[in-house]
Amino acid sequence: MARRPDGKARMPPKKKKKRGSKKGPSLRRGPFDFNDLHQAIKKDGWKEARHGNHPNYKHPKKPGKVQLDKKWTSIRANDLMFRSVARKAGLTTKELLRLLNGLDPK
Repeated sequence: MARRPDGKARMPPKKKKKRGSKKGPSLRRGPFDFNDLHQAIKKDGWKEARHGNHPNYKHPKKPGKVQLDKKWTSIRANDLMFRSVARKAGLTTKELLRLLNGLDPK
């Protein structure tokens, strides 16, 4: 092993860790607006039940309702609203992100 000028052994350089995941493509995490969430919810099978400023969606097999607001313009993946929509739709945040990015949710 090579030695430094002061006589101590020189340590081999550390290997750099690669960033990113090998599991698949990176997902866009926002900002999302009402239209993005509307399309993702509809892709998952939710049908519009009532509409107005806060359209409600019902699913033929899943319980409950999902309510969106047409005024939403910049919802990010970690926002309370994003997590709330995912929970009400019976999805994980990762599954909702996959829907928003045009991928299969599972």
